[in-house]
Amino acid sequence: MRTLLLGSARVYEVRALAFGEIVKGAWKLYSNPLGTYMATVLIMLPRLLLQPLIFYLVTGRFGPLGSAASPAQVLEDLWVIGLWFLPSMLLSLLQTGALITAAASIYQGKPISFHVAIAAAWRRLPSLLGVEFLVALFIMLGMVALIIPGFFLALRYQFTSQVVLIEGLGADAALSRSRALTRGRYIQLLGLSLVLTLPLFVFHCAVAAALPVSLAGIPMLGAVLRQLPLALLMPLYHAALTLAYFDASACVAANSDRIESAADGRCRLR
Repeated sequence: MRTLLLGSARVYEVRALAFGEIVKGAWKLYSNPLGTYMATVLIMLPRLLLQPLIFYLVTGRFGPLGSAASPAQVLEDLWVIGLWFLPSMLLSLLQTGALITAAASIYQGKPISFHVAIAAAWRRLPSLLGVEFLVALFIMLGMVALIIPGFFLALRYQFTSQVVLIEGLGADAALSRSRALTRGRYIQLLGLSLVLTLPLFVFHCAVAAALPVSLAGIPMLGAVLRQLPLALLMPLYHAALTLAYFDASACVAANSDRIESAADGRCRLR
């Protein structure tokens, strides 16, 4: 464990973590039903109701596109999707920011309440929005360039949100910092993505497919139930990525102590 100065007057205790420690630590953060992290997950769940509600208020129908019976309704649904896109993205970033802030505070042994986590994310929302836009743009361009560069860039900029929220850096600086933190750690980050997100996606699809027609056919309820598994479980990935960020920060900070990042993402003596 070592003390690390991150950002403006922000001091954190960090140390290198094994892959298993990251996964186990993320689950510990997530599985505490009375903890700040789970409270932050649950407090944002009502946003799942907003999309079907907005569609109903504007179009008189709960579902987009699939329920449209004419080209005019398709255009109407596309317009509503565009209308909902920005509020949806802002709410999603606010939740992600609050989750990262809560995970970081708990990891440091200084837990905060969920409303403090949300307030901290709200203050950093402009920078978070800017860096997410740049990352999405780079990944999209990478996908156009034979797909593989897009996956590489997605790994390279995995820690941008953590850097913005924990270190207090702006969008441009967060991109550079994330590149430094992820250098030589692509195997670890890819492993985290596969170990955590793939099972979550499979579970989400399985639940959606297993929904009884009687429930799935209820417009508002069906829309919420189809999204609920992913909304509840995806925060587990944010917790793991935040712990991986601290692991990377410890390795980078330890360079002066003749320690470097190994191929598997662990720190080792040079």
